[in-house]
Amino acid sequence: MNIPENEIQIHQFPLADDRLQSEIDEFEKVLSPDELIKANRFRFNKHRSNYITARYYLRKLISHYTDTNPEEIVFQYTDKDKPYLLKEEIKFNLAHSGNRCVYAFVKNLEIGIDIEIKREIPDARDICHRFFSKKEIEDLNKVSDEDVSETFLLCWTRKEAFIKAVGDGLSYPLAEFTVSLDKDKPEITGIKKDQKEVKFWKLFNIDAGENYLCTLAVKGKFGITNYELQIKN
Repeated sequence: MNIPENEIQIHQFPLADDRLQSEIDEFEKVLSPDELIKANRFRFNKHRSNYITARYYLRKLISHYTDTNPEEIVFQYTDKDKPYLLKEEIKFNLAHSGNRCVYAFVKNLEIGIDIEIKREIPDARDICHRFFSKKEIEDLNKVSDEDVSETFLLCWTRKEAFIKAVGDGLSYPLAEFTVSLDKDKPEITGIKKDQKEVKFWKLFNIDAGENYLCTLAVKGKFGITNYELQIKN
């Protein structure tokens, strides 16, 4: 399988709730020893099964892109534990929430994806005031109590997708950059340390089903233009 230069491919799979234990046992056989160690650290079996399923599909997808057997794939990790492939032009990222896992693949661009199942966040405004940017706080304050949880999660997926693409994880200060809270206009509007960086970034809303919010963040050296999304369910 090859990815065209101007294409971003998104894959989606169900997680453990729809899987038999016999399937999970088969999935384990593809994982590396270090992945199995991580899997066995989970306290609850559902979380363990979700991790195994997510890593299994990651390996299966990469095997298609690289013509490598799934069990032979060797991941490298950044100091923030972001996996990548050595000497490969394919970049990828994954996320899961609820019973859904999403994967993003592209050539030679920094990429991050996040997904959140829609749910009530009782302390959404408090979290926003503690951690988000001034503009995001102002925008969330304009949202009704009825819509505040979903708007907060929309903001969160956009911020998380960005920091996953950057590769810094949650060590990147959430107040140091700003995303739009407009449902139909995903974008990064400010980066405190270098506002000129904004032009290199593009956010996409990803349809992961009516019960989920999902955002893709992509960075290119010369900006992101003429890129098409291919959603592969």
